[in-house]
Amino acid sequence: MEIRIKQWFEEKVQREAKHHNVWLDLKNDENGIEVIDGYVTAYVDEVLAESEKAIKVRLYSGSVVGSVHGWVIWIPKSVIA
Repeated sequence: MEIRIKQWFEEKVQREAKHHNVWLDLKNDENGIEVIDGYVTAYVDEVLAESEKAIKVRLYSGSVVGSVHGWVIWIPKSVIA
């Protein structure tokens, strides 16, 4: 499954994940990470929960060398396309 989230939010999550040696899997194009209208596409391993304002997901990180599998995070619905 894929989810499109605002680029600034993905960068914030990626900074936090890097501290734990986790690299999120994002959709790429020939120039690197694909950014469309300020959104990037992240791959979701599974949706764990949902509230009125956010969803809790396990973002996929299994295809990146040296990374553990999955990063669990609440994503505000306001940053989802």
